[in-house]
Amino acid sequence: MTKHLEPLLPLVQQVLTAPNFPEQEMEAYIKRSQQRLKVDLSKNDIVADRVITERIFGTSHPYGYNTEPATFEQLNRSDLRQHFENNYHALNGMLIIKRKIEYAHPSVAQSIFRATPLKKRRI
Repeated sequence: MTKHLEPLLPLVQQVLTAPNFPEQEMEAYIKRSQQRLKVDLSKNDIVADRVITERIFGTSHPYGYNTEPATFEQLNRSDLRQHFENNYHALNGMLIIKRKIEYAHPSVAQSIFRATPLKKRRI
């Protein structure tokens, strides 16, 4: 890992700070998710679990909310970007490197991620 760490860190920073959310990837994700949901809805245990959690928690609770096929059609790139802007920023996270790394590598990570702009959460 140490030989790949230095070239990898700028890519990690870009993904964490300025993702581009390509339209083609989003469309592919939506299609895969719709297909997976269609398969899941044909399984009795999953249908039963959806009904039980909805009845116990209610549809407005995260545990009781069930995704429907129409939910995926409502997804759009601007909502995804807005969600990212509101929830993923340097003030709302930390960098953890879990691995024995060479002495020089922490300074490489620090130099790259210190340049990460801090964003305040919009309320």
